Amino acid sequence: MSSDPRQTAVERALATASNYLAAGQLAEALRATKDALALDADSAAAYELLGRIQLTGGQSAEAMESFRAALAREPGREGADRGLGEAALAERRAAERSPEFVLARAAARREMARQVNIAAGISLLIPGLGQARLLEFGRAAAWFVVWLALWGLWSLGSFGLTSVSTRRGGAPVPTALFFVGLFVLLTYHALAAWDCHRLGTQLAAEEEMTI
Repeated sequence: MSSDPRQTAVERALATASNYLAAGQLAEALRATKDALALDADSAAAYELLGRIQLTGGQSAEAMESFRAALAREPGREGADRGLGEAALAERRAAERSPEFVLARAAARREMARQVNIAAGISLLIPGLGQARLLEFGRAAAWFVVWLALWGLWSLGSFGLTSVSTRRGGAPVPTALFFVGLFVLLTYHALAAWDCHRLGTQLAAEEEMTI
């Protein structure tokens, strides 16, 4: 213990405050800590303990200020630095429980779901365009190129539009191959929309984790 009477009184006050804090007596701990600060307004240990008391009492914003004050007086102080991180985390969690944050997150989810549905609808019409809307250009190009190939085969190949050339009584009659080709093409459109929706849902979930 220090031979300086004032410093000795500060250390005694902080020890008393620590005992009160350990016992859960926050009001008494706060009073003893303020007594220490009254004796030494530049005590990093006192500010750190004040921050710990405030954090325990649910005053995360005030605790952050106290931990910052401790670090300003003693840069790199481990306990204050750790306490500052804990207080910042507690402050964020408290903000996430606020009605404003809950409403804002719900609105953001609805908007993301709307954008995903729009992208999936676009890919249902033209495979790949929805993926491009989600900025997945490589994936979009793959879906689009295959779609062009399928469309070309169906519209120009022997199982596509030219397969309606069989005539009965002068009227064009589609063959079974025509319907097979149409089914394959429509299935591809549906798969492109499904892939786009799945991709958009995944991207939305990843984006929400960063909020």
